[in-house]
Amino acid sequence: MAKTVVIRIEYAVNDETRIIGRYIKNFDVNAFGGDGWLTTTDYEPHAMHFEDARSALDFYRQVSTVKPLREDGQPNRPLTAFTVTFKPSEEISGIPGSA
Repeated sequence: MAKTVVIRIEYAVNDETRIIGRYIKNFDVNAFGGDGWLTTTDYEPHAMHFEDARSALDFYRQVSTVKPLREDGQPNRPLTAFTVTFKPSEEISGIPGSA
């Protein structure tokens, strides 16, 4: 099995405590006018799997193309509302949603 990286949510600034400790399963950065739509899972094999930490970081820091700037003029990176860890994982072949 190949080593992969998954993204685990450790803290949410918007008090979304129900997702703390869960893994990112899917994320659409342009949903809801650029605010993004996140789905999570408790089950690590169902999380998005990335080739390496750099790929996971790039995904985490992606900017919305619908609303590229926040009201304060900074890049709109919706996932950065969450503190995350990039966790090495054993990829299980055949899991849909692998990145």
